[in-house]
Amino acid sequence: MCFPSKSKSVVALDRYELLKDPINMDFMSDEGFYHAIALARQVKPSEGLQTFATVCSTWVWISRASTQRSLGNPLGNLKSKGVAKANAMVTRMVLLICFLASRFIGRVLEQPASSLMARHPRMLMLQKMDDTNPSLTGFYEVFTYMGAFGAETKKPTKLWSSEKWVRDLGRKLPADFARNTKLETVTVNTRGGVSGGRDLKNTQAYPDGYGVALRDLWAANRT
Repeated sequence: MCFPSKSKSVVALDRYELLKDPINMDFMSDEGFYHAIALARQVKPSEGLQTFATVCSTWVWISRASTQRSLGNPLGNLKSKGVAKANAMVTRMVLLICFLASRFIGRVLEQPASSLMARHPRMLMLQKMDDTNPSLTGFYEVFTYMGAFGAETKKPTKLWSSEKWVRDLGRKLPADFARNTKLETVTVNTRGGVSGGRDLKNTQAYPDGYGVALRDLWAANRT
């Protein structure tokens, strides 16, 4: 998550990442959640932007067999600690979204295209809210490819945002796009089962082109 903070001339980004600080940036710990709120309080009302790349591993197609998530059962196998933790993480994310929205601060949530996160009950709540607060209730969706922004794989992606301008991040793959064939993102076993490949985690990072495009659109549409 990035929190553009108050600045007269420069937008300062504070990256919230577990690997950066396993205590104060563990979103599922009390300390980490309090720290996220403290960072959120620094975002400039009506101008700042909150971006999320909430952990997607249990929400995407490749984990369906173990998580048992589906359109009809998006919360999946609640007996699984990993699934239950992921569900709770989304609930905390929505709480934080509501806090920032009360200060008229927008958001962008990025997920792989196959993610079912938008079907979480708390996410559905956001979509159904009364339209008295546009910062809270806007729910615009766009399909794009991180490969179009410089990623080494196609990485079909969905963005969900309170900001209408997010639609301008929709991209098609360039005609000359060439996937890095050395990256192993999916492994198929002898029974035909699939699992994440050795390089899957390495494809999670945003390409610079996406960050630049997001920043430029946000800057052009600041109120």
